[in-house]
Amino acid sequence: MQNKQNTTSGFKKDEILISFIITFYNLPVSMLCECVESIIAIDLPENEREIIVIDDGSDYSPEESLKRYNNNIIYIKQDNGGLSSARNKGLSVCKGEYVQFVDADDKIISSNYSECIRILKRNPGTGILLFKLTTENAKQPRGYIQKTKNGSEYLAKHNLRASACGYIFRRIEPGNLTFTAGILHEDEEFTPLLFSMATNIIEYDCECYFYRKRNESITHKSDKQHVHKRLNDIEGIITRLNSYAEAKGINHGIKRRVSQLCMDYIYNIMTLTGSYKELEKRISRLKEHGLFPIATTKYTWKYLIFSYLTRYKLCRVIMCHIFKS
Repeated sequence: MQNKQNTTSGFKKDEILISFIITFYNLPVSMLCECVESIIAIDLPENEREIIVIDDGSDYSPEESLKRYNNNIIYIKQDNGGLSSARNKGLSVCKGEYVQFVDADDKIISSNYSECIRILKRNPGTGILLFKLTTENAKQPRGYIQKTKNGSEYLAKHNLRASACGYIFRRIEPGNLTFTAGILHEDEEFTPLLFSMATNIIEYDCECYFYRKRNESITHKSDKQHVHKRLNDIEGIITRLNSYAEAKGINHGIKRRVSQLCMDYIYNIMTLTGSYKELEKRISRLKEHGLFPIATTKYTWKYLIFSYLTRYKLCRVIMCHIFKS
């Protein structure tokens, strides 16, 4: 095993098709090993893969357990900085033509994912290859593939699945795009920006990634301080994405994503706080950025109905009351 502290790997770039970046923090080591083994089981020659484990300052080290995989693992220990910091570290050292993020408590569905490898090799100009995530037993591949010329076009026509683990993407040169450190829901910002820069999107209708639901995850925390941080971080993501769209001119894909994030944000204010006062305070800040009322565009029926309802104060009062009770 290669133990590297703030250094880069020794792999040759031309030999590596995909860098698998695994982020680990205070999880059972058995989960990490299961994750690593699911990657090793993919139909991909050893010299075409790079497995990087970023230990984000765990209280204990999984290094000894990783030695069973000989020199197949690059292990990097860093001070605790959060998921964004760990992923950014992985991006800064990886050498693969493509990148796949994997959370240490999840795993790759090896048999289905192997087809993703074949798709990439048949389509060498691919910028992003999307697939499905599942929390249950994976279904057999349907074999349906949809191609889109560029990421902006994809964003404009589809509801985005933001999880950074849900796609393989062409490696980004250092400094071109990173995760914002210290925030929750960092994928909601990173993924739209990545898509807006990408060309040749392929969507593969197949479950290739097993996502493990855990009660300890951030989405299950409900204390007041955590709720306010969660809402503040989403608000920051929305305003930064909107500023990006405006700086680049009219970008319909990013604008659609901003509108849908606004819908989710308003819904979460009502469900997580149940406070009309809090809702109006946060809506007033959206107004300052020209983000409210949200656009009445038929992205989905759910979005369209919600956009009309939230335009009226009485509807907002009733909705807050319903969610509070």
